[in-house]
Amino acid sequence: MVSEYADGKPGQIVFLSYKAGSTLQALLTTQGIGASKALQRGVDLEDVVSGWIGQQFEPSGLVQGDTEIKTALSFLDYAGKFLLINYKGSIEFAQEPEKVQISKLRGAKNGSFRTYARMKIDDWDEEQVLQDSELGGFIHEDMKGTLLQKINGHKTNGNGNARGVACQGCGNIMAQTSPNCYQCNTCGDKRGGCGA
Repeated sequence: MVSEYADGKPGQIVFLSYKAGSTLQALLTTQGIGASKALQRGVDLEDVVSGWIGQQFEPSGLVQGDTEIKTALSFLDYAGKFLLINYKGSIEFAQEPEKVQISKLRGAKNGSFRTYARMKIDDWDEEQVLQDSELGGFIHEDMKGTLLQKINGHKTNGNGNARGVACQGCGNIMAQTSPNCYQCNTCGDKRGGCGA
């Protein structure tokens, strides 16, 4: 079970499984507490789960009920892959990366993909600012390879929003209603010079 911050990033990880009082249950509880404390202190998700991926212990093998991950070496291996796929869009951990529907992943729905992408931008770097539409820059045709375009599967979303401005409320691409005015068709938020 994963609890999330308002920006979509995971904030707490709890393992709700296995027999109470068992060694494995204690191990999973301890790992969940350690991961949660690290996330709450601002440690990157990749750093938190990097030690989980590749850990092998029983039970291991086939995974049921997950369309992206078919096999796992352990509970921790599965949890690490699940978190990176669903919250950071790291589809290389999926069994068949080419078949992953990015728009159906948790990060596309709750905004964590956008949050993690925004964290990589240094607003003191002039080149990055000029290439970022949210900071007032411009996006050229050759710079449109962002995760948001991958989620949509094309360069524009059909709403006249060629810049790919994402809603701060839900993370979906907003429709451009007039110059420098965007409105989210999902949650209704407005951005830019739309007035109230």
